[in-house]
Amino acid sequence: MLSFLTPAEITGPAGAAHQALGRHAPAQKVTAPALAPLEPRFERNRVHHTPSTR
Repeated sequence: MLSFLTPAEITGPAGAAHQALGRHAPAQKVTAPALAPLEPRFERNRVHHTPSTR
């Protein structure tokens, strides 16, 4: 079942890595395009892959 493997699933960890390193602009650049078309059934993934604004 590859319907779960979306661009957000692939780029989410990259965005998280950038964020953990304090690279907020690259984190947003990587994740924003992937999250935009994310289906509503994957809302939990949106929260998980959205960089925090702490």
